[in-house]
Amino acid sequence: MTKKGALFLAVPFCLITLFFLTAYFFTPKSGFDDIEGRSLAAFPKADTLKDGSFPSKFETYLTDQFPFRRTMVRTYTELLMLQNKFYGRNLFISDSGWLIPRDYSLDTNDILWAAGELNALADAFPDTPVYFLCTPQKTYTFGYMLPYGELTHHEYLELFLQNVEVPVVNAAQVFEEMPPAEKEARFFKSDYHWNARGAFTAFSLLMERLSADGLTPAFAPADFHEEIYPDKLLAGDLNRRLGYKMDRNEPVMLMRYKEQLPVSYELLEGGVWTSVPEKRIFAPGLDDREVSYNDIYTANYGGFRIESPHALTDQKILVLKDSMQNPTTNLFPVYFCETMFVDLRYRGDTTAEQIIQEENPDIVVIVYNCANIRGEMYENMR
Repeated sequence: MTKKGALFLAVPFCLITLFFLTAYFFTPKSGFDDIEGRSLAAFPKADTLKDGSFPSKFETYLTDQFPFRRTMVRTYTELLMLQNKFYGRNLFISDSGWLIPRDYSLDTNDILWAAGELNALADAFPDTPVYFLCTPQKTYTFGYMLPYGELTHHEYLELFLQNVEVPVVNAAQVFEEMPPAEKEARFFKSDYHWNARGAFTAFSLLMERLSADGLTPAFAPADFHEEIYPDKLLAGDLNRRLGYKMDRNEPVMLMRYKEQLPVSYELLEGGVWTSVPEKRIFAPGLDDREVSYNDIYTANYGGFRIESPHALTDQKILVLKDSMQNPTTNLFPVYFCETMFVDLRYRGDTTAEQIIQEENPDIVVIVYNCANIRGEMYENMR
């Protein structure tokens, strides 16, 4: 190779290398990537030199903090969308702009184990009614939008429910039997979750069952109304994976009771119950123009409770929940003088059995979506 040819290759290489080295020092570092939804690596601490992990952690740091990484991730996403590679972010994009997450295979032994754990919890408290409210999951509900052959968890849910011995309110099945337009009116297009209208449908089914079993007064859906918040931009968690390339103008709503009941909130923080304002728990970010699912409804906490002295009953209910419960946070206090919400994923080693023993609720309702039928949701049942 001639001297000129060598320079032709070496000079651009050196300039590019110098550019990115300089950029490493002067571009701001990020702790979280909202597109990928994960924390980014920080510069390794000095003690990693002693245990030998510094090289691998430094490599991860360089990868995560690469200059213009966010722009490159967005560009990569756009290329996937242009090439019609729908699962570049484990999402399917329908022709009408719906984002549907890809499901995964489950182990039938794990499902049977989970059903057994739920049954054992109920058996430990024979005098306390325990119900399972099975809420719809997006992939399960909108399977008709997916390419043929994609998993939708139908066979897994059937196996789980066949082995559950507690009363089941199967909202997932009710949603499946709805016409497509009614389903679509009850879910966010660009988020994993449903909206308040969808959650109210499942809440109505639960309350009708409790009323039929003589535990609560007759349910009156006409006592509730939708409260619409226009001009909001939804920060959908699925849309985030695409760098918010999809339409963000979606209906944002709450369900409200016909009158405003006086309630008080307590949040479990550091093992201590602390009195907090309603805005700390319910609809904490609703005043902002750009809102996420948690902003509209409730974030995921290990535990919080609502006291409602003017509720329609003097009963206490314990709700073991996942995030699909969040839009109903303000509905339970209409019927129950005390509602305690618990997400076992954020309670460490505390078990549902311990909580029931300590709180002595009149009713226990487990509100899990139809994909949460194994794993961590059941590890701390007892």
